[in-house]
Amino acid sequence: FSGRTHEQKERGCRVSLPGRGRLDARLFGEAAGRVILTVSPGRQAEAESLLKAAGLPFERIGTVGGSNLAIEGALDVAVADLAEPFFTSIEKIMS
Repeated sequence: FSGRTHEQKERGCRVSLPGRGRLDARLFGEAAGRVILTVSPGRQAEAESLLKAAGLPFERIGTVGGSNLAIEGALDVAVADLAEPFFTSIEKIMS
């Protein structure tokens, strides 16, 4: 398919969402903002040290790698299957 403006990298991840309550609320809720940070395995201790020193709460929720986007209890889909709709949905709506 066409319309890609950057290098394609089909990199998946495996995530387990912490907390209680409904999964949709944990995925899409409008509670306090959060940031997802990816860190090379060899620099994890350094990143944790910096976050602790800054007084920022953090939690490890998963790993990057593989060819699927897997969110425990929600989905497990090949990144390749998600790419086509992501890159072509506006084009399809407009034509």
